[in-house]
Amino acid sequence: RQLANLDFTLFPSEGVAQDVPLGVDFDLKKERKLSIKLVNPNDASLHFKIRSVPLWETEFELPKGYAQAPSHDWLRPSADTLTVEGNSIRETALIIHVPDGAQNRGKAYFFSIAVEVLEQDIASRVYYKLGVKMQP
Repeated sequence: RQLANLDFTLFPSEGVAQDVPLGVDFDLKKERKLSIKLVNPNDASLHFKIRSVPLWETEFELPKGYAQAPSHDWLRPSADTLTVEGNSIRETALIIHVPDGAQNRGKAYFFSIAVEVLEQDIASRVYYKLGVKMQP
């Protein structure tokens, strides 16, 4: 086990999706070219846990014009864990499912995704920020 390896890159670190439909599983990678890419410049593989987290876990301020999503579970990565081989890049899609209803139509919600390196003594975590504007 290693103590901590912070030598990896999350790219990009934020994104915005416009005109997202309600009531369906919507693949942001396929439909809006939004995904999480992890770059591992090390010789050894790294294993990551990827999950949507509530805003209070991140200490981020809510961006102007956005509301905190009523449920962080509406956004999920296509893979909960991801192995990135040495000297390579992997990506995971983001799937969003916001329930249809007047309370969500036309809303702008903010989500955060935690990306954590597994199998090390000191937890290292970075965040991906996502702004989503729902269809009216």
